[in-house]
Amino acid sequence: SKPRAAQPEQQRPLSNYNDFGAATPEDLLTREERLNTMLGFPNSNMMIEKRRGVTVPFPMILYYMLMHASKEGFEEVVSWQPHGRCFVVHKPRKFAEEILPRYFKQRQYPSFQRQLNLYGFSRLSFGRDKGGYYHELFLRGKFFLCQRITRTKIKGTGVRKASVPEKEPNFYNMTPVVPVDHLF
Repeated sequence: SKPRAAQPEQQRPLSNYNDFGAATPEDLLTREERLNTMLGFPNSNMMIEKRRGVTVPFPMILYYMLMHASKEGFEEVVSWQPHGRCFVVHKPRKFAEEILPRYFKQRQYPSFQRQLNLYGFSRLSFGRDKGGYYHELFLRGKFFLCQRITRTKIKGTGVRKASVPEKEPNFYNMTPVVPVDHLF
């Protein structure tokens, strides 16, 4: 029998990151929300609501803080990366002492990291963004996306997942995020 010709290996995406970089607020509206908008009714899903005693959910406060980093002069402590898909805490000690109490009413960096984990943020373990945190719905200039981030109801097992650098997204190979909202 003839030897088979080598079949090209199928290209698979390395990460399971969904790219919302080009999303607009209208892209995420449900059928009911579109109808309410057409009829002139307020859209309660897009407003900041009081949930379980928390006036403003963690991702929204985080977004607000990052959007003010350059204006307030603490970009050397924490900032968005140039592509707008993740942020990095450059100086954790200074962040815990000065920024956390001002925005999150706490001083414990591990508590901040726990909140990131509860809201589904992942930490990058290699490359230019090493140590940065990302969430597919947390993008610079897209506040409407972060309103969709929900807190995990089940607490973790206490065992940290091993990082798999090959499966992490490379944000520098993606189209830069184009901001659509200018809230801050």
